[in-house]
Amino acid sequence: MKIIHDLPAETYHAMPELSNSGMSKLKKSPANFKHYLDHGSESTDAMEFGSMFHMAILEPHLFNSTYESTNCNDKRTSAYKSAAKAIEAAGRIPIEEKTVIQLMKMKDAMQSSFPGFIPLRDGRPEVSVLYEDDGVQCKCRIDYLGDDAIIDLKTTTDASANGFQDSVFKFGYNRQQAHYQRPFELAGTPKRFYFWAVEKEPPFLNAIYELDEAALIMGRAEREKLMALYKTCKALDKWPGLPTTIQTISLPAWAFRDKSDNQ
Repeated sequence: MKIIHDLPAETYHAMPELSNSGMSKLKKSPANFKHYLDHGSESTDAMEFGSMFHMAILEPHLFNSTYESTNCNDKRTSAYKSAAKAIEAAGRIPIEEKTVIQLMKMKDAMQSSFPGFIPLRDGRPEVSVLYEDDGVQCKCRIDYLGDDAIIDLKTTTDASANGFQDSVFKFGYNRQQAHYQRPFELAGTPKRFYFWAVEKEPPFLNAIYELDEAALIMGRAEREKLMALYKTCKALDKWPGLPTTIQTISLPAWAFRDKSDNQ
């Protein structure tokens, strides 16, 4: 295992090792993974906001030197365009005033709910980890690595237990946890893992969760399955997409359950 501090995000993302994000692409199809590996992932508004949020919470000094408020909220106005041009000329990224306010209120809500939960004196943010597992070169980028715990920040529309467990299943957060914990397990220094879920709208509700063993068993199993698929595709240098035969499909199982419940 190799732990790297202060590795630029763009350098990390360009590295070829297998990541949890890569496994998400691989789950859809090996062709999706190969395209992601060769071309990267296009940035979305949600991704950009997530990056700003992580930086504002975990690396405020870097946030302040990277972004600057335009003190305007309408990108169509000449005032915004003039302010943005001056900010870009100074080497920073312009963002709307309302976004800065939103991020600061999210940060305040987190600190109010769990004061001191991230004691920056005993850990490091944005830590890159490289490791080998069963012959596969892997990587992960940990939001916050403490002495005995990993903390992963998640923005969400619903931070309640019921809402966030849906996100865990939908986005494979249990597989992510398995991937992030694995290098420390292999090194004999296991870490606890916490998800800190934060809503993006007022009153910016937030909660901290640990997954139960049933969720982790499913996450580890999915990870092992995808790693096996990765090894096969890489060995053959074949990255297939969807089946090329005509398929018969039905409706998802939940549709039949809903129909039965309504009758």
